[in-house]
Amino acid sequence: MKRGLIALIVVLVTLTFATVQVSALKYEDQPNVTAYISGTNHLVRGTQTIYLTVYNPAERKKVDYFDVEEAQFFSGREDMLFTAYNVELKLEGNDYIEVKTPQQKIPALPPFKPINLPFVVEVKDEAKAGKYELKLKVSFDIIDDLVDVDTFYPLSQSWAYYQKQEVVGGNTTIIYKYHPITEYYKLRYKRLSFEIPIEVYVEEKSVRLEIVNVSAENLIGNSKGKIVVWVKNVGEKVGKNAYLVLETPSGFTASALSLSSQPTMATSAMPMQMPSAMPSAM
Repeated sequence: MKRGLIALIVVLVTLTFATVQVSALKYEDQPNVTAYISGTNHLVRGTQTIYLTVYNPAERKKVDYFDVEEAQFFSGREDMLFTAYNVELKLEGNDYIEVKTPQQKIPALPPFKPINLPFVVEVKDEAKAGKYELKLKVSFDIIDDLVDVDTFYPLSQSWAYYQKQEVVGGNTTIIYKYHPITEYYKLRYKRLSFEIPIEVYVEEKSVRLEIVNVSAENLIGNSKGKIVVWVKNVGEKVGKNAYLVLETPSGFTASALSLSSQPTMATSAMPMQMPSAMPSAM
């Protein structure tokens, strides 16, 4: 088997270059990150998902360039100046609300292109109804300085390519094409970090009745007796127009019902006196 290697350089491009040293940039309304809850911020006990809308509100207003070379470099590239890079977001809870989702990252956040991020949170059962504050820790990079620019001026705009022909049991031709290098630049970034308060509200627990005690009086055959049932609302919302249905066994009939408190039920216990009828048969 024969192997051959033919290398052919078709075009050689001679380059000259110039290096430009520049200083720190000055521009108004630098990149920033803000966030708010998308949808309701009312939570219930248990595990649920909330969505934070994250966006960069920077506007292109005014940029002061150091010199002509710097202005030429960013001409048509000013979006670079108003973009937040390497954005990291970590939502932190408190004693009653635990955040299950770890830190989230966004490689680049251009202006006015919001992103919705899901966060799983768990509201503990002992959390009282009311307002709570979560903390969103934010950090990101912005362009602070154009350190230097190397501009290359090719003497020819022709393609430079390298042709490699290798024969291995047949003919195979591979062609590599290269554009002439025209520019090299170096940027310096500045890291910003801060916290954004996120307000949420834990809703009141729904009305839930529990029987805390039952007592009986004069439950004797062929006579009338009384059953006293203590009922408590263990929820946080106020219950109104509550009523109880007493199901009696065969031979007993509930004949009346009396309440010893107002029909509006808070979290305190309320006795309900239920006289029982005499048995219909013994």
